[in-house]
Amino acid sequence: MANKISLTALFVLIGVMNINLFAQTLVTGITPKGFIKGTVELSGQITHSDVYIFIEGTSLVAISDSYGNYTISSVPYGSYTLKAQKTGFQDAFVSNVNLTKAGETVSVGKITLTAIQKSSSAEELFVKANRLDIKGEDLAAIASYKELIDKFPGDSLVIDAEYKIAFDYYTLDDYDVAEARFTSFISKYPTHPLIPLSNYWLGKIEAVKENFSGAISYYNKVVNNYPTNAKASDAQYSVGRAYEKLNDNTSAINAYKKLIQDYPSSARAGDAQYNIATIYSSAGNYAQAITEFNKVINNYPNTSNAEDAHYQIGYTNYRASGYATAINDFSTFLSTYPASLRTEKAKYYRAMAYYNNNQLASAIAEYDSFITTFPKSDNKVSAMYYKANCKYDLETYTYADARADYAAIVSAHPSSDNADQAQYKIGWCYYNSDDYSNAISEFYNVITNYPQSTKLPSCYYWIGLSYYHQTDYVNAVISLQHVVTTESSNKMAGEAWYYIARSYHKSSDIANARIAYEKVIIDYPNCSKAAKAQSYLNTLP
Repeated sequence: MANKISLTALFVLIGVMNINLFAQTLVTGITPKGFIKGTVELSGQITHSDVYIFIEGTSLVAISDSYGNYTISSVPYGSYTLKAQKTGFQDAFVSNVNLTKAGETVSVGKITLTAIQKSSSAEELFVKANRLDIKGEDLAAIASYKELIDKFPGDSLVIDAEYKIAFDYYTLDDYDVAEARFTSFISKYPTHPLIPLSNYWLGKIEAVKENFSGAISYYNKVVNNYPTNAKASDAQYSVGRAYEKLNDNTSAINAYKKLIQDYPSSARAGDAQYNIATIYSSAGNYAQAITEFNKVINNYPNTSNAEDAHYQIGYTNYRASGYATAINDFSTFLSTYPASLRTEKAKYYRAMAYYNNNQLASAIAEYDSFITTFPKSDNKVSAMYYKANCKYDLETYTYADARADYAAIVSAHPSSDNADQAQYKIGWCYYNSDDYSNAISEFYNVITNYPQSTKLPSCYYWIGLSYYHQTDYVNAVISLQHVVTTESSNKMAGEAWYYIARSYHKSSDIANARIAYEKVIIDYPNCSKAAKAQSYLNTLP
């Protein structure tokens, strides 16, 4: 009896081992004969588990592991068809799987299951298109909206899809198509809640096309017909912007004032007030501009416009030549907004205000601070130039000090807007130091290196005077002739004729001296040298 029990236990143990060695197999009353094994694949998936592999016509089944492997054991000999099955995938079949002898293992080729493609509903297509919109994939979104319209023409989402298509074309900058679709939308659905937005975007399209009158017409449809719409305040603001583009500042100001009055809590109200101030400033009405900028600061203190208004008050006073006030305004701004993006310009214009207010020592310190703090600023070379001018004008500095600063500009920034001026000032420094040879050389450098410079007539003039002081009267006349020939209407021409006359006179060329003196007296009676020309003319024999 004990032996029988042990034998039974042994068979149970072997059965358990079979189950563990192979995939999960269900056996229902068929005498074991052999094995079928193979691999299944789920198309497009990383793991391939939980696929059921059935032997059709039997109760034998196996379940694949994560690699797709399976084994069906205890299969009697015969010819079978296998079916692989998993929810969400198409069933796959393999026929003519044959076992011909006991204990045989038959390997089956890879079975591939493909996912079932679900048919989308209108809502699913709309959600899909919206997600594509969020990703910025506008063309793909348009395709999904169009699919929705084609497949579900009677669905309520079709109207929204049509609007979305128009808007997507707008974001793609395809304004002609967008305009046509918005116009069609308004025509087809005149009472739909999206009509105000359609008119608003049509206004934007017209503005892009620079048809500002047309843009105003669309914006006014939003404001007048849908005054409580979320876009109404934006539309009113855009009316003001369009009038600005048309250079109709009065209408622009009125449009902005209407926005402030009708939509005082709108985020655009502060923008409108700021724009009113800038219109006055651009028109040169500085006092009114400052009043309007102060309204921004007082009424919208927590907006970025308030910060800009603080800066603009300083800049407006600077433009109005109120340099002392501008210095205080910029100082207040810099202490109040030390991290502002306007800091660079505020420091630059504070330095310029010091310069124009003839506080040259303070200007030099401010220029030095600016150049050190903002070494890559577009205004760096300008700051270097005016700093050199300060040294040129201050008695505490020599002409050599100023000349070194000008030379740094010419050397390091030869293509800058101030380079020709700096080169010219180098010549001036030499001239005022009575170093006429170097002055001539530097003035010729301006003529050679900056042939388009507005300083060319002045260069010829000072070259002529430099030769005159060297008593080289021939070259003095030659250089001064450039001035009277090319700049006959320039007030400098009268003085050039005077020194031509003096050069002839000193060279004892009395005939030409007489002609030149008379030229000064007759053609340039208001010239500062006219009286002296008359006096010398009277001495001629």
